[in-house]
Amino acid sequence: MEGNSDGERITYAAGVEPTLQLPARIGIARIANGRLTTPTAAEAALWQDLADDNPSKIRQAVFISPLLAEFTASSARAEVPGGSGDVVETIRLGSARQHVDAVLIYEIAARSARDINALSVFDITIIGAAILPSRSVEAVGTANALLLDTVSGYPYGTATASTELSDISTGFGTGARAETLRR
Repeated sequence: MEGNSDGERITYAAGVEPTLQLPARIGIARIANGRLTTPTAAEAALWQDLADDNPSKIRQAVFISPLLAEFTASSARAEVPGGSGDVVETIRLGSARQHVDAVLIYEIAARSARDINALSVFDITIIGAAILPSRSVEAVGTANALLLDTVSGYPYGTATASTELSDISTGFGTGARAETLRR
């Protein structure tokens, strides 16, 4: 589509139609730091449970292999120059190679912050820093997902969720507590 006018690109985008028929082979692709990665063991178990609980919709859940997806994308770029090489294109090519009907692409991000409270004046002593809850710890987690047709690129839907957690900690345990909340 490179070199086409804006109108032609918009017409092309509007012409993409859904083709998904259920039950379907659904690919699961996790993005971390802008790259396709494998899901954690806990995430993989959750996705498999979801697939097992919905056999009328999901015939099989397939985790998209980062190695296979990158190999397929590299081969495709060598065969047909001009691909963008972005992560979604790599995921779609890997999904096609793994013969999935649609792919659920998701990304999870988390950040944490620490702040002091009035009890922090007692941090000047070892006992105060070890016993008194002088720090406030907050964490925010966000997840984004997109269900995308492997062949046509039709976006079936998106989802976003976020959560906030907060706790208090001693001066000596703040870093570990922040990491626990972030995870």
